[in-house]
Amino acid sequence: MTDAVSAPGNLARLHGALAQLFPDPDVVHRVLNVGCGSFPSARVLRQLFPSALLLGIDLHATTWRRAAGLHLIAADAVRLPLAGHVRFDLILLRHPDVDRRPAHWREVCAGLPGRLKNGGRILASCYTGHEAAFCRAGILAAGDVLPISSILASPAPPNLAGQDRLLLAFCRGGG
Repeated sequence: MTDAVSAPGNLARLHGALAQLFPDPDVVHRVLNVGCGSFPSARVLRQLFPSALLLGIDLHATTWRRAAGLHLIAADAVRLPLAGHVRFDLILLRHPDVDRRPAHWREVCAGLPGRLKNGGRILASCYTGHEAAFCRAGILAAGDVLPISSILASPAPPNLAGQDRLLLAFCRGGG
């Protein structure tokens, strides 16, 4: 396993937040990356959680890089094409484009807590304060999760060009 300093580029901040959320990586068995795009976070997720099932979902499958051990689904996160009982230890929401499709992302955010196992966590990484407030309100609207204040620290330095600048973390019961 690498440490946050050696994680690729600005993914170091994401690496550090995930390591803080899960001090024991062996408890993570299923990870869902919503709006994964080209799945740049896959390398960090695989380093931290080597035995976990990594599932990426995005509307635009053509942007993906194929990689061993990753399961990629071209689908709408509002209507996940998974059995209703499938729950995740971690749901990662990275840079949702809330300005383009606010109603859609509001529905996505509100549905995420219902996909968590008890004790599971959501980590939302946002570019702007507006995006972070939008995600926070949407996720908390479900009423099934609580914010984790230790991750809600000050924003990253501006030299990250906005990526992983604001991190929001939530936990569903028992954790």
